[in-house]
Amino acid sequence: MGHPSLPDFVQWDRGVVGDEHVVVYGWIPRPDGRRDFALIEFKRATGQPTWWLTSSAKYSKALHEWCGGKPEEHVDCVPFSEALLAIGQPEGAQ
Repeated sequence: MGHPSLPDFVQWDRGVVGDEHVVVYGWIPRPDGRRDFALIEFKRATGQPTWWLTSSAKYSKALHEWCGGKPEEHVDCVPFSEALLAIGQPEGAQ
């Protein structure tokens, strides 16, 4: 059932266990001393990933592929200001 191990480029830290899903998250070290996050949601009954995301530009595709995502469906993360503009909000909107 499920995956025997999680991607090793993430320092896995915490999890939340729900009735139908388990969510785990952790941190990806960066050369500049900061860290990106990674999160995977699994269907509890099967152990299969159902949703995932990361703030890492370097490991985004690797996480997507590990979770079983199709290469053509991968979406890169963008800076916060770009995400706000995509929904019609100016930079700095709260």
